[in-house]
Amino acid sequence: MKVNLIIPAAGQATRLRPLSNNQSKAMVRVNGKPCIDFILEKITEHVEVEEVIIVDGAFNDIREYVQRRWTRMNVTFAKQEKLTGPRDAIHIGAMLIKDTSIPTVVW
Repeated sequence: MKVNLIIPAAGQATRLRPLSNNQSKAMVRVNGKPCIDFILEKITEHVEVEEVIIVDGAFNDIREYVQRRWTRMNVTFAKQEKLTGPRDAIHIGAMLIKDTSIPTVVW
């Protein structure tokens, strides 16, 4: 099964402070690797991912890391300029999906 994936990752992660003072919550390391790896590894174990839309916020660390580490994936990035919540981030991501004929998963 093929899917599109939207990852809303623009929040400020205030509950993760001080770990998230200088990085996105998706880049906080758990067992030695960034959380974004757990998401991308898990989804690719179960389905074929057509495209990934990552909606990020204040930091560019997710983009830089994913562009280096996940080169085989079709990833598009969008910036959520105003942090108005996950609903808005999902909407931003949905507007960028090219092939709307396949299911979209929000993680």
